[in-house]
Amino acid sequence: MKKIVNFLFPHFTCLACDGEINVSKHSYICDVCFEKFIVCNPARASGQLALSKKIAPNSKAVKVSYIYSPFYYAPPLSDIILKLKYANEGLVAKLFAPLMVSVLDKSYDVVIPIPLSKGRERERGFNQAMILARDVGSLIEIPVMENILVKIKNTAPQVNMSHEERLDNQKDSYSVIDTEQVKDKRIILVDDVLTSGATANECARILKRAGAKMVSIVTIARVKPSKDKEINII
Repeated sequence: MKKIVNFLFPHFTCLACDGEINVSKHSYICDVCFEKFIVCNPARASGQLALSKKIAPNSKAVKVSYIYSPFYYAPPLSDIILKLKYANEGLVAKLFAPLMVSVLDKSYDVVIPIPLSKGRERERGFNQAMILARDVGSLIEIPVMENILVKIKNTAPQVNMSHEERLDNQKDSYSVIDTEQVKDKRIILVDDVLTSGATANECARILKRAGAKMVSIVTIARVKPSKDKEINII
């Protein structure tokens, strides 16, 4: 019954607390829950400054130009993102895609979702980054390349991995199907959450090796560093 109500009246049930929305400034979520989101201010971070300590001592190893995220990853937002990741809750994308676009520079040529392995996508039945990318691309009116960047190696779950283990886990996991499609392009990658940045940086490395001019990433949220100076927002 709840799923039927959510389908028929999506604006009246909060994605975070499942409570009834009587009056709200936002679609799909009540004002009380929205006020609990931790805003990234400002929302744009330099990839070099944010990831250099995590990716490698040599900053040249960082291939992500910018990181865009409207929020930090924490409850109740993290609970909502899990609905997108594991329950194919399309309304989550409808809620957050406009907020992601609102913090994004309008200087990109193409949108590319962070790919899942074929096995993982078959298991879930969808790719949450793809769902977000389609909405982001539609809102900023640039093409979405869904099958250009592919995952070619099954990687282990990274939840309990160190930064070094994540880097090794992601190395050589991706490939570009048609290099001509990305050559000289300014690419914005899309994913739900940025944690260590290992996945995003490996995708950016492969895309730049294939000829991409610039690669950045936009996510719903990013993990807040233990010290703000480590991410050095610009």
